[in-house]
Amino acid sequence: EIYTEQIVGSVRCVQETAHELRTPLNCSISMLEMSMSQNDIPDEIKKVYLEPSLYSGHYLLSLINDLLDFSQICHKKLRLCLLYTSPSPRDRQKSRMPSSA
Repeated sequence: EIYTEQIVGSVRCVQETAHELRTPLNCSISMLEMSMSQNDIPDEIKKVYLEPSLYSGHYLLSLINDLLDFSQICHKKLRLCLLYTSPSPRDRQKSRMPSSA
């Protein structure tokens, strides 16, 4: 019983931390996306700095969402909804990013 309480406490801590990280990360991603659309920023800056940062931000957001899904699984509250869709332009772009980014 003590072991179960420790697990529940750990999962809750991870869940709360993930929520706290997601909000500023979403802001950073939004700012990077806005910067990518600015015409006055040179393409070289976009390619060398903004694109890798944006890719990393999306990757980190994916990891955070996975942690939140894990906490939902632990609390037996995860609901799956299967949707058939085409890849978005962003998904197609991410698949072309180098694996070392």
